[in-house]
Amino acid sequence: SAVGVATGGVFAAINSGLLSMHKKKEGENWSPAIPVPDFKTSALGMGAFLGISCNLRYQLLGGADRWMTERLTSLASSVTATALGRVVNNQIGEPTRLFALGLPMHATLAQ
Repeated sequence: SAVGVATGGVFAAINSGLLSMHKKKEGENWSPAIPVPDFKTSALGMGAFLGISCNLRYQLLGGADRWMTERLTSLASSVTATALGRVVNNQIGEPTRLFALGLPMHATLAQ
């Protein structure tokens, strides 16, 4: 999506500025522990993430929420099932974002 591309571009510019400031402070031999994606990867990765992954998961959650409120017998069971769905959604979304941006899945694996 265009919002994702714009967001990724802004964050890439901010990251680049912060990285250059840190290199000036620490010296040119310094390098970050986790690789910082370039502008193109950041913009296109965030655009794909927001346009495809987030939108699809949002629509699926909305459909599941509507289906549960219509079919389950109590509001409490519907709210509980929806909350569990949102937790699973979050657990799927974060690794997908890291993959789209070309970042390591776990910070400990980067070193």
